Amino acid sequence: MKLRLSFLFFLFSAAACLVLFTRPYRFRAQTAQGGGTSCCGPQYPVAPREVDFPYYNLTNGWISTLNLVSDSSQPLDFTLAIKGKLGQVLTTAQTIQPSAKLAIDLASLITQLGGDPTGAFAEGSVAVHFMGTIMPLAGQLTIRNPQLSLVHESVMVENDPGRSDIPAALNGVWWGLGGREGRVMVSNTSVSSQTAQVYLDFQGQRHPLPTPLKFLPFETKALEISQLLASLGVTPAQAPEGGITIIQMLLRGAAAAARPMSGLL
Repeated sequence: MKLRLSFLFFLFSAAACLVLFTRPYRFRAQTAQGGGTSCCGPQYPVAPREVDFPYYNLTNGWISTLNLVSDSSQPLDFTLAIKGKLGQVLTTAQTIQPSAKLAIDLASLITQLGGDPTGAFAEGSVAVHFMGTIMPLAGQLTIRNPQLSLVHESVMVENDPGRSDIPAALNGVWWGLGGREGRVMVSNTSVSSQTAQVYLDFQGQRHPLPTPLKFLPFETKALEISQLLASLGVTPAQAPEGGITIIQMLLRGAAAAARPMSGLL
């Protein structure tokens, strides 16, 4: 996926990643984020900060691990918010030591917090909240399936007003439908309900979906490309390759994107 950064919408955040699965078990996808404001420097005061990891998956043998690294010279307190597919939220307060690394198994943590990692919290997104400058805490979310020898990386994006890494529009491509399946995971990481318009590009034309996507607060949706094509009366054989664009319809913020790394994904 190729994503562009916009500062026009910094109160809303949505996240998406395109996942293309070949038969039987291979996948490949790419994303590149556009440039943004340079991050670090003494001009940034200590303030409430949020970083988002737009997608995790605990279904069908997938294991999701949140990896955090501290760049602070002092212990750093943070609140971890795990958001289920329909917007349910589990929170926990934690501390990371100076220059330390934390590897958090999401299935185990969800169970400890009283959630169901096979039900309401089988898929979703993660947010980390803390007080700090730019950026004493960083990380990534690794999604792996040992049985399929697949690994995805859900990359951290900052969700701070005025300098968010979250773009206003999400773009992706698919190819080889019929021999592959295409899925798009989209998460609303804001506290408000949101609406987004979806466009599919194939056969040299742009086709808006007849019905916009509507999101509850913190909701995650998994979209099948074949089903999106069917809503336009098109089969995968008629559009084996193409592109998808998701644009928010309300002027409430920017969009965030999860980026699976290229390789055995």
